[in-house]
Amino acid sequence: MSVRWVRVGDVLEEANEDVHVEASSSYPIAGVLGHGRGMLARPPIVGAETSYTRLTRIRAGQVIYSRLKAFEGALALVGTEHDGMYVSQEFPTFNVDHNQVESAWVAHLLQSAWFREAVSARSYGVGARRERLAVDAFLAIRVPLPELDEQRRIAARLDAVATAAGRVTSPPNVQLVERAVWRQGADAPTRRMGDLVQEASRPMKVEETATYQLLGVRWYGEGLFVRETRRGSELAAKTVYRVDVDDLVYNRLFAWKGSFAQARREHAGAVVSNEFPCFRVAADDMSVEYLAHWLRRPDVWETVESKSTGSTPTSRNRFKIDRFLELRVPVPSGPDQERLVRTLEEVATVRSLSSTRHRLGAALLPAARNEEFSRLTSA
Repeated sequence: MSVRWVRVGDVLEEANEDVHVEASSSYPIAGVLGHGRGMLARPPIVGAETSYTRLTRIRAGQVIYSRLKAFEGALALVGTEHDGMYVSQEFPTFNVDHNQVESAWVAHLLQSAWFREAVSARSYGVGARRERLAVDAFLAIRVPLPELDEQRRIAARLDAVATAAGRVTSPPNVQLVERAVWRQGADAPTRRMGDLVQEASRPMKVEETATYQLLGVRWYGEGLFVRETRRGSELAAKTVYRVDVDDLVYNRLFAWKGSFAQARREHAGAVVSNEFPCFRVAADDMSVEYLAHWLRRPDVWETVESKSTGSTPTSRNRFKIDRFLELRVPVPSGPDQERLVRTLEEVATVRSLSSTRHRLGAALLPAARNEEFSRLTSA
């Protein structure tokens, strides 16, 4: 394989098509996303409502980057959907010499980890928010350039990987399925949470020489986790509260973000602070698994948010115990609860497998790019 090293400036030519901003004209605006995620369309601006006196018109097939965010991978090939849009002069644009370079190959080069490292090394400034990439520095970057046929082969392979990765990372609409499952119990009579559970407070005096596993509750129904393990002498609290299997636990501060969970066997004997009330199911006709699933519903979180109190809509919104106990819960028959739980557990398994698939799929294209450009740079 024949590979020659060239400057970026040997295959790209600066092509800033500047236009004077007219007060009465509207300008559709584009931007460049970081981390190789391409471009986006922003709302149009009216000339009379902006301080810009000049804008740059961009064309499909051009290379564009953000001076300020290039070090974070804010480089892209302009697609047809952004043809004729405008950017500020903070976004240099370049024409591609198609006698030497395939546009599809350039698009993958720009998003490769190797090229991003080269860009980052040539950016300057003070602090992560002041990194800038000058045009001269960008054009001076040296890149490996294979023959056009090899560029086409590389681009075709990476495009195929991107298509395959897209199929893998497209998740099933699990929330849609969950909503359909819950509609099956929508007609069940409702009861107060306070008639179904009772608070389970198990205070333990903190001893300096003892060791305590402190639990937290993840947002969005993601369950309990061990935050840290500490000696009593390291804790400011004088009292902690023991958790048992099948406790329902929530975080007063973040209940509005779905911070509810059911304690499993591995959580027994761990502790929480007084910010995490614990409850036991007290009604004979209520399943703890059913109730735990119900507390994972986004519409329940919306109700909780409306009943939380705090200084701002997004901070320190506390969900008090008396308001928790006033929630209205649909209570289907025992067999219906079992059926719903069984189905929801299957959906949860699909969600978990889908999440794993998504992570693996998202790694496919970067790995393939790294393989191709590592081979080119070592040729």
